[in-house]
Amino acid sequence: MQDRPIPLIMFATILFIMGCSEPSYTPKPKGYPRIVFPERSYQVYNNEVCPIYFEYPTYAEVLQDTIYFNEEPEYPCWLNVNFTPFNATLHLSYKDLKDYKLEELLEDMHKLTYKHSSKADYIEDQKIETENNVSGLMFDVGGNAASSTQFYLTDNENHFIRGALYINTTPNLDSLSPIIDFLQQDVNYIINSMKWR
Repeated sequence: MQDRPIPLIMFATILFIMGCSEPSYTPKPKGYPRIVFPERSYQVYNNEVCPIYFEYPTYAEVLQDTIYFNEEPEYPCWLNVNFTPFNATLHLSYKDLKDYKLEELLEDMHKLTYKHSSKADYIEDQKIETENNVSGLMFDVGGNAASSTQFYLTDNENHFIRGALYINTTPNLDSLSPIIDFLQQDVNYIINSMKWR
């Protein structure tokens, strides 16, 4: 009878030691879903209502913007280039320089762009000059701003276009950075292919 308590004490001690050890589970770090980017190919947007035409990705669609603050837009050439796989939209607003002063439009453009400065880490501008008599300025808005890219294009005589790229989700640069980089190449392609009628 004296031999039995020793194995029982050893068994209880082993259980106690095993029960006090740290769990072997390690949580996985936070990750983001894998993004599959479409093949790049382009098609021409050429609609008689617009005094412009350009090339845009085949995975996107161009729709005429029919409502602006519950009213009809001033010009029929207000367009949305919807990048459906990424829930993103490039808004293009056309204005005729016969009806507006270029200086006023440029001032409005700067005001609208710098409204993002409260969330932006930086705002850098880059000059645009293409072979098609298209010039302008592009603003790269860094950080968790609602719009990562803003730009204007003009021929300084007749045409003015303002563009803004929005991803329709809560801004999070860590997760959206690959998408923004991919879409920026398409925005650059659209700008470089833009022509006036």
